[in-house]
Amino acid sequence: MSLVSATPALEKGVAQALSRTTDLHWVGAAPDGRSAVEFCQSVQPDVVLVDSVVDVKWDLCLLLTSMFRDLDVVALLRRRSLNPVSAAWARLHGAKGVLGVDAKPHDLLTAIRATVSVGHYVHPALVAASPSAPPPTPAAPSPTPFLR
Repeated sequence: MSLVSATPALEKGVAQALSRTTDLHWVGAAPDGRSAVEFCQSVQPDVVLVDSVVDVKWDLCLLLTSMFRDLDVVALLRRRSLNPVSAAWARLHGAKGVLGVDAKPHDLLTAIRATVSVGHYVHPALVAASPSAPPPTPAAPSPTPFLR
């Protein structure tokens, strides 16, 4: 398990949360995208946590998941990007797991385990609200005009 973040405090918190488990092992961190690619090439982690501050447009996430097909990426969203749209954007760029960077250690561990075992995880707070009423029945399609 590794982390791409420019924040040493985040690295320390993640390392502490993982130290309490027997099934997840911390292997290190990278401060930026270039270092993350080099780290993944040399260490070959199974899971990488990517901080949204380091990967604002999720280009690194897309690069990592393209280069390392067996790699699971969990996106950690900061307060400014902590919303369903940003979560969907991270998922579209290859993140299999998404949760807030301020998640409790238990939630972080749940997200990592679900991402690896189930193949995806989105924290419930980041799931777009479903409409309370059923969707309207679509109208019958109108005939398609053909021109000569």
